[in-house]
Amino acid sequence: MEGGRRGFSLVELAIVLTIIGIIMSIGIKSCMSGITTARIEKTKDQLDTLSAFIERKLCKLGNFTMVEKEISENLKKDGWGEEIKVCSDNNLTKKPICALQTAHTTVKAYDGKTFKNVAIVLISKGENKKLDSTNCSQNMEIKRDDLYKIITLYQLKSLCCKRKKLKIITPFLPPIVQGESYNVTVAAKTEFLPYNCTFLIGNETISSSSCSLSLSPNKTENITSNEIKVKLIVEDNKGNIAEKTYYVTVIKRKLE
Repeated sequence: MEGGRRGFSLVELAIVLTIIGIIMSIGIKSCMSGITTARIEKTKDQLDTLSAFIERKLCKLGNFTMVEKEISENLKKDGWGEEIKVCSDNNLTKKPICALQTAHTTVKAYDGKTFKNVAIVLISKGENKKLDSTNCSQNMEIKRDDLYKIITLYQLKSLCCKRKKLKIITPFLPPIVQGESYNVTVAAKTEFLPYNCTFLIGNETISSSSCSLSLSPNKTENITSNEIKVKLIVEDNKGNIAEKTYYVTVIKRKLE
């Protein structure tokens, strides 16, 4: 029909294109937001997985230096493919976990929470792929963009150290014959092998990885009392300690 409209005007086209642009912009933003959310959730899951791995290995090995060697690169990747930073308290590398009384690391987070007695901190760089938090130290501050996971010493000790106690199972030590060599091995029961022994005899301290006590003839010759006190201290590889005191009879050598 003549005089009828055969198409859109430039104004109408501009309006349609503007609307399409707005819809696409909203869609792209929504899509990007969805991707970021998915990466954040993946990172949180990875932090939980890495935390559980470290806790499990620490309970088994007792020493964080050994645990670090078993953490694979893939296990330390966050949702953006960046490496998760693992910070540990200095004490954690010096003694077995169950032998530690305290950790000196304190962490202040952006949400107002403050964590004390912290053993391990796991930090992801977050969306900007830049570590905004302070570096590993005794006083750490977690910045808002970074994602984190805290493992306290209390958590580790509760998880790792409340198992079967270390127990010395050697009931007594045999007599010492004056002027003769003396060799005896004690035994202990623990889940966390190996264990080491320390014998305290008077002012003398004798350490033994095999838990064997050996005295030369010269040493036994100089024992003048009828009985000596031997204190035994046993420590396993988790830092659990057991003590026992023996009173050992001394058999005097007959004079010819």
